[in-house]
Amino acid sequence: MTGPHLQRQIRPVGVFYSRQYASQAVGDRGQSSTTNLRNRRITFIYPDGTPHQVIGNDGEHLLTLAQNNSIDLEGACGGQCACSTCHVMIDESKRGFEQLEAPTESELDMLDLASGLQETSRLGCQICLKEGLDGLIVKLPNTKNATALES
Repeated sequence: MTGPHLQRQIRPVGVFYSRQYASQAVGDRGQSSTTNLRNRRITFIYPDGTPHQVIGNDGEHLLTLAQNNSIDLEGACGGQCACSTCHVMIDESKRGFEQLEAPTESELDMLDLASGLQETSRLGCQICLKEGLDGLIVKLPNTKNATALES
């Protein structure tokens, strides 16, 4: 191959990588800069009552959002709805709770394994940020939920 031919093949790749890194630098967690994402403010409340507000994008799951922001939410199954380690409680008094989709049967089955279950308990891996969830308040449980299904 000649030099100019090789340069034509490399140049588009270099542009792709520079866009990828540039978009990560502005905080959209690696999404393409051409994607039209909306930011959502989510407040996690630690068991001691300490709030931790973070910003997430539409399409991002609460589990991923927590882990990307150093919030202690385990997710032992990797977000596959096969454990209860990402159990959280949603504050129903604030905006957003009514916007959540109903839990699936598999989510309800996993929630049965969680300790400290409440009416507003959900799995963080099953809640995907979307319009209407801005301002959602998520309470972290007092205990670790270490129950996982055997493969």
